[in-house]
Amino acid sequence: PHLLGDGRLLGGVAELRAGIADRLTADGLATTREQVIITNGAMGALSAMLDATRGPVLVEDPTYHVALRLLASRSRRVVAWGRGPSWDVDALHGVLRREKPSVAYLIPDFHNPTGALAGNPERDGLAGLERRVPLIVIDETLRELDLRDGDRNLDRPAMPRHLAELLPDAVTIGGFSKIVWSGLRIGWVRAPQRAQRESLRRFTDVQPVPVFEQLIATELLPHLDEIIATRTGRLRVQRDALLAGLRGHGLQVVTPPGGLVAWVDLGAPVADELVARLAPHGVLAAPGREFGSAHRHARFLRVPFTSDVGVLAQATERIARELEVVRRRKA
Repeated sequence: PHLLGDGRLLGGVAELRAGIADRLTADGLATTREQVIITNGAMGALSAMLDATRGPVLVEDPTYHVALRLLASRSRRVVAWGRGPSWDVDALHGVLRREKPSVAYLIPDFHNPTGALAGNPERDGLAGLERRVPLIVIDETLRELDLRDGDRNLDRPAMPRHLAELLPDAVTIGGFSKIVWSGLRIGWVRAPQRAQRESLRRFTDVQPVPVFEQLIATELLPHLDEIIATRTGRLRVQRDALLAGLRGHGLQVVTPPGGLVAWVDLGAPVADELVARLAPHGVLAAPGREFGSAHRHARFLRVPFTSDVGVLAQATERIARELEVVRRRKA
């Protein structure tokens, strides 16, 4: 019946919205179908939220480079909160008092690009600050990409709570492309407040989400746990192969507990030169400066582990070879 109309469904296909709401509820975040709006990918969800808000935006430093491009395209002032392996809530308190951002875009679940996972104490600390400093929190969740040890989740540590469990007004965004297939550009927003949803619908109605792709996502919902288990199992093997190859060449990299990428410390600010040498050989890596403060991240390289093990082995060899050339030129 959805294909018989004009293809414009306000908010998205009802069955898809309900299915996403059910999955969030089963994961501890009580959600209704009415709170879910379908968008053109997760970045479409972020775009809609940015268009529906005003004022400076707090981001982690580093953070997802596509999000930074979206902010730049809207001339939004970016407030950087420097993060290490974990959230520094005390530093965040100082940033909030000085800069007074109105919106925060955060990735607590397998952060992009570092893969870090914020624990419950860090999330509790953020919630305590938010109650004192008004802030619209946008949480991009990648929690399905859990690569920590465990056989089909039997022995795996429990995931920390959703930010929206601690911050009732927090907006949660996600999508299918990272957990199913990059070509399936279906995203979603969980917006708890009616005013938020009304604003989002106005922006998403301008760029409606293709109904056919929504129906594909709807058909996949009953099989999503199986798809995710297969995908995370493969990603875990690929991650471990990439890290072994990089470490075998003396490079430092912290094992990401989840996500799709590794954040590699090159030991010197040479990432830009290295990426330029890697590109002609088909190695898709990104220099650290694209993810935030250039002076802080020029020594880092983001490398995805989404290819098969054989391709990753070739990539690590090429990275080591070209890095040695760059180092010799810098010497």
